[in-house]
Amino acid sequence: MGHRPAPDLELFWGKSSSGGAAWLPVLAHLRDTASVIGHVADTLVPAGLRDRVAGRLGEASWRDVMVLAALAHDVGKVSVYFQPKVPELYARVRGAGFTGDPPQADLTAAPHPLVGALTLADWLRARAGRRVPRRTLRGWRAVVGGHHGVFPSDAALERVRTLLDREPAAWSQARHRMLDQLVDDHGIGDREIAALAAVPWEDRDVVTVTGALIAADWVASSETAFPYDLQEVPPAVRAARGRAAVDLGGRWRPGDGDATTFARRFGLPAGSVVRPVQAAAVRAATELDGPGMLVIENETGAGKTEAALAAAEILARRLDLDGLFFAQPTRVTSDAMYDRVRTWLTTGDPSAPVSLILAHGKAELHGSYAAGWLSAQAADPTCICDDGDPAAPGVEATAWFRGRRTALLASVVVGTIDQLLVAALRSRHLAMRHAGFAGKVVVVDEVHAADSFMQRYLHRALEWLGAYGSPVILLSATLPRGQREALVAAYHRGLTGSDGSPPAVPDDTGYPRLTAVSASGVRVTVPGTDGRPRFTRIDFRDGDLPEMAATVRDLTGDGGCVGVVCSTVSRAQELYRLVTASGDVAAGEVVLLHSRFPAGRRARIEADLVAALGRRGLGTRPRRLIVISTQIIEQGLDLDLDALVSDIAPVDLIIQRIGRVHRHRDLGVTRPPDLATPRVLVFGAGVPDESAPPPVFPAGVAAVYGDSRLLAGALLLGRVARSRGGVTSPDDVAGLVDLAYSGTPDVPEAWRERWDRARREEDERDERRRHRADALLIPPPGGGTLDRWSSTMSVADESVGAAQVRDADDGPEVVLVRRAGDRIRPLAGLTAADVPVDGPVPDDTARDLARCTVRLPAWVVRGRDGIRELEQDAVASWARSRWLRGCQALVLGEDLTRRLGDRVLRYDDTLGLVVTTEPGGGAGMGP
Repeated sequence: MGHRPAPDLELFWGKSSSGGAAWLPVLAHLRDTASVIGHVADTLVPAGLRDRVAGRLGEASWRDVMVLAALAHDVGKVSVYFQPKVPELYARVRGAGFTGDPPQADLTAAPHPLVGALTLADWLRARAGRRVPRRTLRGWRAVVGGHHGVFPSDAALERVRTLLDREPAAWSQARHRMLDQLVDDHGIGDREIAALAAVPWEDRDVVTVTGALIAADWVASSETAFPYDLQEVPPAVRAARGRAAVDLGGRWRPGDGDATTFARRFGLPAGSVVRPVQAAAVRAATELDGPGMLVIENETGAGKTEAALAAAEILARRLDLDGLFFAQPTRVTSDAMYDRVRTWLTTGDPSAPVSLILAHGKAELHGSYAAGWLSAQAADPTCICDDGDPAAPGVEATAWFRGRRTALLASVVVGTIDQLLVAALRSRHLAMRHAGFAGKVVVVDEVHAADSFMQRYLHRALEWLGAYGSPVILLSATLPRGQREALVAAYHRGLTGSDGSPPAVPDDTGYPRLTAVSASGVRVTVPGTDGRPRFTRIDFRDGDLPEMAATVRDLTGDGGCVGVVCSTVSRAQELYRLVTASGDVAAGEVVLLHSRFPAGRRARIEADLVAALGRRGLGTRPRRLIVISTQIIEQGLDLDLDALVSDIAPVDLIIQRIGRVHRHRDLGVTRPPDLATPRVLVFGAGVPDESAPPPVFPAGVAAVYGDSRLLAGALLLGRVARSRGGVTSPDDVAGLVDLAYSGTPDVPEAWRERWDRARREEDERDERRRHRADALLIPPPGGGTLDRWSSTMSVADESVGAAQVRDADDGPEVVLVRRAGDRIRPLAGLTAADVPVDGPVPDDTARDLARCTVRLPAWVVRGRDGIRELEQDAVASWARSRWLRGCQALVLGEDLTRRLGDRVLRYDDTLGLVVTTEPGGGAGMGP
């Protein structure tokens, strides 16, 4: 053990730079990787997950499996198909008798991960001295063959096998000798090899080990941590220096998280009591027999976030996990949740630094996160360096986790739901993504927001989370019964490995509701409310935008803060014009908010609104304020409105919007007498009359939601408005949502024909969506189908992955700039510096530009002409900026307008980006 290797084994290069001027032997890199893989795995794979995997490895130990994976992962570089890639270094190898001049095409036809996979399989057969099970060979080939992000298929391996059969024998002999030497150096003897040659690999364990291997490979590939200059230092010293140069961040240490710590952990006022649903969540997390899933359903603003964090802490502690992923529906809600989670973490163990990452494409522009981001350049996985003192207490955003593919490996991650959905999308580097989720408690907020397309990816992701034993907590205010049952069935399938009948979900229509899923079955609890049911009056009104404008002005005549939700940006912009045109509303008394403002401007509007109308804005609440918005007002913004005016919408969305009306009634907000009762006024459906033909909805609204869901909203909400005057929450919520989506309401005869046609059309649309989603869906756990995980597509870029897992009609995201003579500049209000077109963009200017992003509706650039015109604005130098890489410019004229085909785009600081159609000049329709 520990003998010096044969001199020829040290000749094979593994990594090089500058045409071979500096290089590192394969042998050295394999030793480096083996020296850090224990540290990496112990840090990134929590003890609870390690123990579960170790229990399924047969007689082999976790340590030996990880070390063998590290020692074998790059042995395929000792090949006639790899060494010639740097001719200067190959000359030394040829001089030692390793010959061969394969055609250039063969150098790429035999990738070293696949050569290594086949070599390890052959070596195990030779060293075990007996038949190695097919399952074992398949697993080892997947681990080594998949360490560059793609699990190999049998067909790909056979093609490489054919090439290796033509390789001079000396090459394969050298690979085997290298493995012999390395395992001997690391104390892996015949008994251990026999156990390693009998590992009964399961797909989930292959993925966990591969993820840890990839991370260790990236760490060992850092020239900072492991320089190419092999100094004459003992291997143990080199390994220690390498580990010390890499900061993998602190891990979350879950505390008790019980009901007694609620007030302190969440900064609640003195005298606050735990709400029934929160207490039930804590109790359910405590009583779950092993890994499981909680589905928490309660009204908006009732403390579901606090319930989820408390339950997550209990589950993490009980299952010996050290990670949390909190998924939000949008970037905006992710930003807000990041701040809440960060504050919550700081009230935990003050001596334990925790790596906390905000994971979405614009994270670096979020205020509190950006401060940490700017202090360290995002790390590339191949160049990993230290980011400050790892012993410093608090919450940290370690540089290593800011790499494109490493973010999810941080201990605590807040991000968009796309991050989770992409885990079910066929693409490269999925093992790393799964490794990030497998050891965490996963919380998904607003789970009802996933449409039928997204649900396919969500269900498959839940299957895999169940297979890993990762606890899941789903949150919703309005979850239809059918969706709940599908979510429960998906997680339970993964948890139990059963393809049989899904578990029975008790048909309890109570609300609030908590559903607990474990391997032993499903239990539903209806914990009751805190004794404060809330009645919201619902009025249906005739008319469209002009009548909405008049109503809003009348509602606020004596003051009050009223919100308006329009279904499209164009409707919101037109309503703003109508409200302000009358002259009886002061400039500061009306605010417009939608998705077609530049990112920075939108963030400022949202922050100002939350400051004025949120929980902390009681002392500065304006006398009169009209907030005209699109659906984004219902997505996580903490706003308390005196009343709401809304376009007709599906039942669940109207209920979500109701949650913004008198949201903080416990704070004693002073309201105008006419608005003392919560009130929602609905336009776009008239006053529903069941004896007359059904309403015809505004075209823009119908395009967003479809006839079926709008008809259900008009029918069911119209009935409660007539019979009871409105909705009582939480009493009416579950029944209304179930009737709208899962039930069969008594449809009036005058509505029947159109109702049935709308339902058929929606079912057909949903089936087409599911079919499109299935084309790129990874297989479920089990069955040895990991090679079907991969496609030629890489989703390292968040925008690419998001586009694949959402079926939204979104167009490209663009950076708005304006032309100034022969130069281009950012929009007014930002730096006035010119934007270089040919040279590099200064960092400050680039960051300002990144705040000017707007996502165009797909209909604006539909067709080749629109895309071609937009691409004419491309600025090549942006590719060299970390802020602008991958961004597309939209250059507006000096008058801030631009034509794309028959569309005219105009930017206005008050209205945002306005789109009209020529000829005719009508407002474009879009979300």
